[in-house]
Amino acid sequence: MHNRLILCVGFRGSGKSTVASSILRANNGVFVFDPHGDEVYRWIPNTARSLDELHDYSRWRRAANPKRVMLRYLPDGRVDPYDALDGFCAWAWGWRNCWLCIEEVSEATRGLSSAGMPSELRRVVNQGRHRGLNQVYTGLRYAEIPRPISAGADVQIIFATREPSDLDSMRARIGEEATETVQGLARHEALVFFPDRSWQSIGSRDAKIAELVLQDTANDLQAHKAEERA
Repeated sequence: MHNRLILCVGFRGSGKSTVASSILRANNGVFVFDPHGDEVYRWIPNTARSLDELHDYSRWRRAANPKRVMLRYLPDGRVDPYDALDGFCAWAWGWRNCWLCIEEVSEATRGLSSAGMPSELRRVVNQGRHRGLNQVYTGLRYAEIPRPISAGADVQIIFATREPSDLDSMRARIGEEATETVQGLARHEALVFFPDRSWQSIGSRDAKIAELVLQDTANDLQAHKAEERA
């Protein structure tokens, strides 16, 4: 799966960051905007806490040419989240063929429309595919995800919710039947919604969830398994 946008939404403790982390582990070239310093990303060996340190990492990478490129950005809490995300996306724009993960994206935006998103984030969402920028976004509430992200997502991983505003937003994006399935999920279950509008439920702690998410459809995974058995 190349040049994709993946959205992962769920309340704290649901497992959304664990799922995002498992997807990233399967890839090389990983950059995470991690404003809360989530423990699930401790496997990433490099950390930056300012824009200057981000640029230091770029210079080090050009000189050292490491086999794996991985970094998480823990912005200084004194910096406005909107500005911190804007700076991170501006830095990430200089890279190609990598994975970007933005944790709790709604916390760093000022509205649901594109006008409420940092300008550099808008550029990544709208044009990042042309630079080989795969994107993963996490958020607490579906209704608070900026519309350009929820509308443009290729794969959506949605954990259980019964919040009326969230359910209304889901109906507009994934349809009534899939939304009803979300309402019936257990605490650590997720609905994976694919580009062809098919979906599948899976446990967030299932070791194969990354493999499932990195397929184009639920049927693709089943076909692949059938080929292996043959």
